[in-house]
Amino acid sequence: KIKIVVSGAAGKMGLTILKIALSDNQLEVVGAIESKNNPAVGCDLGEIIGTKKTGISVKDNIEKVIKNADVLIEFTNPTVTLKHLEQVVKLNKKIVIGTTGFKEKENWATW
Repeated sequence: KIKIVVSGAAGKMGLTILKIALSDNQLEVVGAIESKNNPAVGCDLGEIIGTKKTGISVKDNIEKVIKNADVLIEFTNPTVTLKHLEQVVKLNKKIVIGTTGFKEKENWATW
């Protein structure tokens, strides 16, 4: 199984990805991330997607969950995405970025 973490977990895309991933036998959700002030932080994934409890709680820090993952699926904002990208590269993990709104000065293509 591919172990994934979803960043932006309580957003529209994050919720959609989590629902699909939790029902896919080729994927294993090992973590979810949201911003510190988001009410989803500390909640079980099942609570935020409307299913039974999963035993996985939403965290507010990538470092708490990325070590257990193969891939980070990123749907936040450009600033957060670039910070998360640094952690992913540092730990030699994979990333799928769905974040929009990058400006030319935030060009991460040279990573």
